[in-house]
Parts: sequence; C-alpha cells; structure tokens
Amino acid sequence: PSSGGRTGKAAAHRAGSLPKPQVPRSRSFVSPVAAASENPGKVAQAQAEILDQLRGTVGEGLESRKKVFRFLCLKWHPDKNWTEDPELATEVFQFLQAQKKWYLQ
Repeated sequence: PSSGGRTGKAAAHRAGSLPKPQVPRSRSFVSPVAAASENPGKVAQAQAEILDQLRGTVGEGLESRKKVFRFLCLKWHPDKNWTEDPELATEVFQFLQAQKKWYLQ
C-alpha cells in the first residue's frame, strides 16, 4: 500500500487532485510613469511641498533633518498610503528618495 513515498496533502497536490492556492491581489502594479501621467497636478504639488519643507530645514542640524526626512518618508511611503492613492504615494516617495543625498549630507 505504498504510493511511492508520497502521502498526505503534498502528494495529492503534486498529483493534481488539490487546487493550487490562490494568492490574493490587493492592488495592481502601475508604473511610476503611468502614475505620473494619471495625476500630474497632484504629483507636482506634492513635490513642490516637499521641496519647500526640505529647503526650509536644510540649515538645521543633521539630527533635525533626519527627523524631517523620516517623517516625510513615513507620510509618503506607498505601503502606508495604499488606501488613499498608492500611485501618487509611489511617485512622490521616489522623488523624496532622490532628494536624500543633498538633504542629508
């Protein structure tokens, strides 16, 4: 009564008798280029606000600038903003990351 060493659900799955598990998809991927073209006004406005905030605090100490940068990263991180507008958050977060080098040096 041996089934070739395969028993249980794993053997049944390999044999094709169990359906493959479905991976839930909470949102579809949209490239940053497509996201920018869908809402260019919002992206430009958010980027301008970020630049204003970064330029306004660039003269402060490094620890203070790190706090500002961390706050902005949390505010715009796509995983934290998926219910509002994940495409906008992705585009703005990528812009913010591009500002890191000059702001935190």
